[in-house]
Amino acid sequence: MKLEGGIDLVLESVKSIKKVEKEASESIEKARMDAVNIIGDATKKAGGIIKEAESDSNSMVDEMLNRYGKEATIEASEIIDKSEKDVKRLIDEARGKIDTATEMVVAKLIGD
Repeated sequence: MKLEGGIDLVLESVKSIKKVEKEASESIEKARMDAVNIIGDATKKAGGIIKEAESDSNSMVDEMLNRYGKEATIEASEIIDKSEKDVKRLIDEARGKIDTATEMVVAKLIGD
């Protein structure tokens, strides 16, 4: 009789472990999906920033070329470079947050 109770306890423990493993796997997958979504959103935002920067810089170039020639071209180039750096910074920040979020989820899952 004691053996049957022990087996039931072991089976319940195995089921519990499998459930936790499944939940951990699902949480990791959700974190990955969230990361993909964050990167996708950051990429869209970056694209908008680049388009806006290009539009703004093109307008500035047209106006300044009429007034300053080469000086205007250099200034527009600096604006585009800064915008691209800002976009890269936004994407890097998003990726850093994804890494931190993933580490937090994993830490919670393994009980740290």
